[in-house]
Amino acid sequence: MTRMFIRADKSVLQEAITPTLCAVAGKSTTAALECLMLHATEEGILEITGYDLNKGVKTRLPVLVLEAGGVLVNGSQLNAFIRSLPDGEVSIATDERLVTTISCKKSKFELHGISVDSFPTLPELNGEKRFELEQGLLKKMCQQVIFSVAQISTKPHLTGVLFEIKENNCRLVSCDGYRLSIRNEAISLMTGEEMSFIVPGKTIGELIKLLDESEEKVNVELTRKYIIFSFKEMIFFSRLIEDTYTVYQKSIPSEYRIQAKVELSEAMSSVERASLVIDEKTKSPLKCTLSHDGYMINCVTANGRVDEEFSIEFQGDDAIEIGFNYRFLLDAFRGAGMSGDNEVMLQLNSPTLPMIIRPVDHDEYLYLVLPIRL
Repeated sequence: MTRMFIRADKSVLQEAITPTLCAVAGKSTTAALECLMLHATEEGILEITGYDLNKGVKTRLPVLVLEAGGVLVNGSQLNAFIRSLPDGEVSIATDERLVTTISCKKSKFELHGISVDSFPTLPELNGEKRFELEQGLLKKMCQQVIFSVAQISTKPHLTGVLFEIKENNCRLVSCDGYRLSIRNEAISLMTGEEMSFIVPGKTIGELIKLLDESEEKVNVELTRKYIIFSFKEMIFFSRLIEDTYTVYQKSIPSEYRIQAKVELSEAMSSVERASLVIDEKTKSPLKCTLSHDGYMINCVTANGRVDEEFSIEFQGDDAIEIGFNYRFLLDAFRGAGMSGDNEVMLQLNSPTLPMIIRPVDHDEYLYLVLPIRL
């Protein structure tokens, strides 16, 4: 493919380009990885593909194809110029020298393209195992676990999200060594096979941005090394993390000495206020006291002191004092709040053992957090 000539509406073209940019390498010794592949078919479809060897995005849009063909053009430059154009019809024409001319009304821009032969070979995008979820639901599930993914770790699996698919249930798990998030959802399997795979946290972060809040289905397919998400007129695919996930189930206690039902918005507001005196360098712990008298939060730092108190429904014989990283508590409360609950249950056994946080009215979400010694 060399020559190409297409016409498309600027806004439609921009909408198709934007999602692909997350798969364009920022700076690379291989120029093709900084490019988007444009492929115009004789059927009147323009395919736009970005692929950085770890993840890729392909979008499709109907256009007027005057000449079928393809070219690689720098992704950031193409995006910047299309975005700057006035509204209206855009023409993209590539000649035999791969010079690509983009024009709209009285504006014209030329990019020096690269042969599509230089683009890395895409992986097979037809998985043998598959299932479906609504876009909005998958987005929320990912949002409820993404914050527990380790940013850097000597254990590769901790930098990803575990998907466990079995018995018509989809479970997402993330753990950074200090906290654990679990989200369950009933699904209908399309192949009936059990699945277990680890998706990189960066991929999940990009997926959250690409998904909308709709009830439209996302088709999820699995190959030996790749995960493929198909929705709207888009295919988003990524390498999997080839590692074995931690046996996390043993971390969750089967019984609890203390339980406390807490009003969610009140708990979040108290932690947010207490965090105002915490220096990010020292990261002083919040001292949390739970008893029949209520929930007390105390924090003393070089910057000042905060004391908060609010009522709770307490079950247990003795009061307990326990310390936590305030960010970990806020993440847990926000995640639980996405389930639509106004209350959460705090479950503990001792100041040195993890605390469990669950929505009161929904059992599909669980968050475990390790305490900090006071």
